[in-house]
Amino acid sequence: MRIVIPDSQIKTLGPMTLSADVDDRTLDPQTFSKGGDYSYVRDVPADVLRTNLAPVIFSFDKAVAPSAADGRELAAIVTEISLQSK
Repeated sequence: MRIVIPDSQIKTLGPMTLSADVDDRTLDPQTFSKGGDYSYVRDVPADVLRTNLAPVIFSFDKAVAPSAADGRELAAIVTEISLQSK
């Protein structure tokens, strides 16, 4: 997954940790200490991908709370998600 973390997020929240679960299997987290463009790349066990549907849940340990102007929690901007076989 490719993401952009705005400098303002890090200034407001401090370091942020991204984690992911694929079909109830936890992948190693990654912590971001400054704003910028990043890749979150992890190997996914082959048996998890045995079907056409592999639910993936990404989550940050913290986010900016919703406001009156924007009702979403804000953490990072996702620019791409992909799976590649080895």
